[in-house]
Amino acid sequence: MFFSSSFYNPNISHHDMRILQSLALKKRETLQYQQRSYEAQKLWEEDRKSLERKQEEKRKEWKSYVEKKRKRENNMNTMRMEEVKQNLRQAQSLLEARLTERDKRIEEMIQQTEGKKVSIEHDQLVNPIGNLTRVIMLTFLHRIGHAMVNLCQ
Repeated sequence: MFFSSSFYNPNISHHDMRILQSLALKKRETLQYQQRSYEAQKLWEEDRKSLERKQEEKRKEWKSYVEKKRKRENNMNTMRMEEVKQNLRQAQSLLEARLTERDKRIEEMIQQTEGKKVSIEHDQLVNPIGNLTRVIMLTFLHRIGHAMVNLCQ
């Protein structure tokens, strides 16, 4: 019983006293329920905030991870690009050197060809009989060389 007999007032009927006790019990239960509800709400709020903090922390970690990964990838791409550029420069230098060498050989061949033409034309103009003699001598030496080879066999 909520009210003890020491608080018993003779002017209040027994039935009214039971109603008051019932109301007091109901009020106490309501207050206890509200207290438990408040504590449950408080725990729920703490859990929610904790979860939000963890999610925010994970989001920051993920963002940091992605940024670091992008930076690494950018650095790798930059290094690869520099390597490709260096290889291209080397290939261009090698190509230029080979083209220069080829042009030089062509020029030398042209010079030699021009020189031979001039020399042959000059010899033919200056000494037409000498050229004929030279051709005959070369033919003769060539035939003798073949004959000697045939004899040795």
